[in-house]
Amino acid sequence: MRLAVHHTTTYFYASAAWDSFNEVRLRPADDYRQTLLSFDVTITPRTQQGVFRMPSTA
Repeated sequence: MRLAVHHTTTYFYASAAWDSFNEVRLRPADDYRQTLLSFDVTITPRTQQGVFRMPSTA
């Protein structure tokens, strides 16, 4: 079985935002129970992105 999941998060601010720090932790699990075929995050407007990987607990 293959599933495609699309998720949208929208932020609204009372006035123009010049700085905003947000963490996105939406990456699906990739383990013995399910195989992750692809994953992508799109941010608009474009901004600098960083990646943090949780250490494996297995």
